[in-house]
Amino acid sequence: MPEIKKILNEQNKNITNFKNEINLRKILKNIENKSIITFRNKQEIPYDLLYTYATINIDIGEIFPLLDKNELLKTPIENYQIIFEKHQKLKEERYDRLTQEKTQKFIKEIPSQYTNIDNQTIMALKTELTKISKNVITQSDNWGEIGKKYGELMYYLHKNEIEIDKELKGVESILNYKFTAFILKYYEDLLFYSNPLINSNILNIIFEKNTQKNAIICFDCMGYEEWYAIKNNIQSTNDFQFIEKYSFSMLPSETNYSSSALFAGMTPKEIKNLEFINSINWRNEEKLFKNTLQKKKIDESQIFFQRCLEPKDINIPDIESFSDYNAIGIIFSFIDRFIHTDFLNDKNIVIQNIEKYLQKTKLSDFIQSLLNQNFKVYITSDHGNTLSNGNDIQVKKDLMDKKAKRYLIQERKELLEEYKVEKESVIMQLKHMNGNEYILLQTRNKMFGRKTEQELTHGGISLSEVIIPFIEVRKK
Repeated sequence: MPEIKKILNEQNKNITNFKNEINLRKILKNIENKSIITFRNKQEIPYDLLYTYATINIDIGEIFPLLDKNELLKTPIENYQIIFEKHQKLKEERYDRLTQEKTQKFIKEIPSQYTNIDNQTIMALKTELTKISKNVITQSDNWGEIGKKYGELMYYLHKNEIEIDKELKGVESILNYKFTAFILKYYEDLLFYSNPLINSNILNIIFEKNTQKNAIICFDCMGYEEWYAIKNNIQSTNDFQFIEKYSFSMLPSETNYSSSALFAGMTPKEIKNLEFINSINWRNEEKLFKNTLQKKKIDESQIFFQRCLEPKDINIPDIESFSDYNAIGIIFSFIDRFIHTDFLNDKNIVIQNIEKYLQKTKLSDFIQSLLNQNFKVYITSDHGNTLSNGNDIQVKKDLMDKKAKRYLIQERKELLEEYKVEKESVIMQLKHMNGNEYILLQTRNKMFGRKTEQELTHGGISLSEVIIPFIEVRKK
């Protein structure tokens, strides 16, 4: 219904709901543009008008053939869109109409948090992304905005447990195809950009002036969809201002590479060349963070770093005790825990778990405390995640990351060629970022594993894995 109204409004057609016959006669007398009058039933239409004007009969029973008509008429019309989407799924499972009692139960099972405001947001984002998918997109900042809008749309769909329809799946496929083309052509150029950022540039931008107290909060495995769940939580308890930008994850979109690049302010290639880093097991965010900031003349005693589950796990007696520090690096890992829970392949549940979990934490108070202690606070991520299906390709255990099943990395390209599938994966060599190693990256919703496997993972190229939030939080 919202999409139809939008199209008709764009065609300069006035849409008016019937109230009473006197009002209707006044409207008809003053009509200048093409207009549409909506009636709840045929009996409301005056006899002389019924045969004078064109009429279109939209029968609710034809739209929802498996549901009881009387029960539907008791339901607010703004809920029809989600009922329609659930009804489409129902049609795949049965052919006979539900009784009135079962229809009532079917409607009641639709999430109560689904609101008209959410519906309007969903429809607006779907319309916008559909239009964007038809364009040629070559600018990196455009891709940042697209990733942001896509993540917001996915948040509202999964929050309300709305199934992604075929049209949106098609739009998603086109956008990810075009995004892969952009990555193949322009990705390494991001090293020389300051807007948008790539993870290896963030630290140096934040600490450009070491006179300012800065705090970086990284949520491991947080894409834009998860960010909106966090944003809604901290916004509900404290009045913050968010300066929302975006960043590109280091490729492969995996913690070892992207989190290290974030807290080192360096590419993986540069990190591996550091004397104190083991070139084989080289992930150590704390050492990298302190090493880079000490070069910026920040004393080690003024640098705090910790990876933990949530604020209560931070090794400091009181969150008001950060005043002695000038630089803070925090990694919260609860999203990563939810994403990589065994047998969890449902983004609806992930979003619900994040929102329920945040209600029990003091994340908002923690951020407020940092702002009160005169820190500039930045929220970001190392990479996002995506729901993937097994491609029936079994990879040797020593070649594959069990958490990030959408990439392989090797110095010998021929070792990767046997695992490459046309139109599903690409092989890249990012010499300025990763040196001489070749990376095989999955580009569609595929991962290495049995065909029957499905899980949330990362490592490859997609909007939800690579385009991640970079947010400055301020007091209002």
